[in-house]
Amino acid sequence: MNIRKFMAAFLLMSSAGLLAADTNTDSEKANDPLEAFTKGSYDAKLRLSYEYADVDNGITHADSLTLGTYLGFRTAELGGVSLYIQGQSTERIVSDYNDTMGLNAGERDVVADADGHRVQQAYLDFTKLLPDTKIRLGRQEMTLDDVRFIGDIVWRQRSQSFDGISLVNKSIPDTALTLAVYNKVNTIFNTSVDFDHIGIINAKYTGIKDHAVTGFAYLVDADEDQSDRKGADNEDSITYGFRLDGKIDQFGYDFTLANQSDYANTDGRDAQFVHAFGSYKVGEWTPGAGYMYLSKAGNDDKGFDTLFSTAHKYNGWSDQFLGTNGGNLTDGLQDYYASLAGKIAQNKVVFAAHYFDTVNTSEEYGYEFNGLIARKLTDRLTTSLKAAYYAGNDDGSKAADETVVWFRLDYAIGGKISDIGKDF
Repeated sequence: MNIRKFMAAFLLMSSAGLLAADTNTDSEKANDPLEAFTKGSYDAKLRLSYEYADVDNGITHADSLTLGTYLGFRTAELGGVSLYIQGQSTERIVSDYNDTMGLNAGERDVVADADGHRVQQAYLDFTKLLPDTKIRLGRQEMTLDDVRFIGDIVWRQRSQSFDGISLVNKSIPDTALTLAVYNKVNTIFNTSVDFDHIGIINAKYTGIKDHAVTGFAYLVDADEDQSDRKGADNEDSITYGFRLDGKIDQFGYDFTLANQSDYANTDGRDAQFVHAFGSYKVGEWTPGAGYMYLSKAGNDDKGFDTLFSTAHKYNGWSDQFLGTNGGNLTDGLQDYYASLAGKIAQNKVVFAAHYFDTVNTSEEYGYEFNGLIARKLTDRLTTSLKAAYYAGNDDGSKAADETVVWFRLDYAIGGKISDIGKDF
């Protein structure tokens, strides 16, 4: 599919059905370029992260201590236009780990936090080009729904961002329509991957109190000219489906159904995804149970591809199944899990247990236990301790046992440039 044709279709769709009302925004207004900067705002995030990872594979365990930093600045709105730019840096303090980019390769277990610096986001927001619509042009982070397909991977020290154009329209009551076209993904490894295009269509309706209905379609056309990317010619797909989530009194539910089929250069793609989760709040505690299904590889040798998701959120925190991004779980995945979330004193507490099975094969993957305790120490400082233990099947044919422990301190500030001296 030609990118120019896709852009034309994008603009046509974004214009359809828009109301004549002006866009409402609460952002700071400026009267001239200088005031746009003096009335601007800033945000800063720092994360000190220790991670221990030990895989039962004969390689020395990983010890990682890194400092992740984000610093952003947003201008006030001038004539319906504002600018946001954000820099990101990851610095190694203790580097006894394999960062997958060459550091200690084959000598230490993996912690996927490569050091380096980059422009994480740099975009213009336009609020007056179309009624009830914000258009964002440039490098940007994008999160949709439960980040199962489109996310920012904010768990790692460096997040994921996209280069291109996006649009959010709210002309229809209780409905948010998100459209986007991207041609580059900036990864957590401080690398960038080109695409012919990534097309995003997502419509979310919240007109029924405490319930949401979302329909989506995601179109991926890889850049097959990237000779260094193995399998790029088999990445193309269209993923479409719907999500229902909400609550009825104390009962919460979340259900997603999606299908993946041929698009652009693929032939034989036919994959399915199902996720069902239910919970019930009892006082300060919320027990829940769920099931996630990703079909195995078909004629195209690809399992269901969860695209650009924050995969760490799902299928266990030890990250055994990050291969769902890319469709590389050729035996598919069935994840049966239970969770318990609540509070002890002022501490947030989460426990989870998973049983992982393949799809239509005689082998199982294994099981996993997860635990988290987090506490907000001040309005700006949060501490957390998180752990995961994965036990593979008895013969280790699917994945080796692994233990992972994290300790983190997160500090965040932000405000108007004029008040910057008051924030320290």
